[in-house]
Amino acid sequence: MTATANQHQVGGEHYRHQAVQPWDYIHANGIGYLAGNVIKYISRYQQKNGLQDLEKAAHYLQKLIEEERAAAGGQP
Repeated sequence: MTATANQHQVGGEHYRHQAVQPWDYIHANGIGYLAGNVIKYISRYQQKNGLQDLEKAAHYLQKLIEEERAAAGGQP
């Protein structure tokens, strides 16, 4: 029997031990790419890359804020 995508993880075990995997949460809630990446990096930072993952989350959040400002008619 072939393992499901949730049972087989490429590159580590940092998501498999979570009660809800980030991609399942993101998909179920219809969350977009930028916010989804914020969730992904925040959810794994303690198990994977620490501060680097927090910095990645902040980078995606910065881009999301810029996009939201632009959509509201403000400057990026």
